[in-house]
Amino acid sequence: MEARRILIIDDSDIMRRQLVGALRDAGYDCKGIPGVDALPPLLDSFTPDMVLVDLFTPETGGGLRPGLPRDGKEARHVPFVLMSALPEEQLAARARQIGADTYVSKRKGFQAFLSDIDALARQYRPNGAPDGA
Repeated sequence: MEARRILIIDDSDIMRRQLVGALRDAGYDCKGIPGVDALPPLLDSFTPDMVLVDLFTPETGGGLRPGLPRDGKEARHVPFVLMSALPEEQLAARARQIGADTYVSKRKGFQAFLSDIDALARQYRPNGAPDGA
């Protein structure tokens, strides 16, 4: 089975490296970029099954949802997952406001964060469609 591809968009170099390393160690094919400006060139060689975006990455703090190819052969739903260390109620509200598919909290600790990502990876098929869709 092919590894699920996860893209992390986080402007914190330290956090991005930690998340990419931990997700790779957990068996995911994972890439990290500092912001949505780096997205177009990356998509030429890496098509994610899920996108994790830190709420406070400058381009996303205002509610921008990263644009992914949605036409032609690559047209598909790619889950957009908001992540932050905000209190859960605030994070849930911001995720709804931005139009994220869901959210994961960085407050729970690293193991719980990875468990949440594993659950989301099971929830969504590799082509990005929710199970049962």
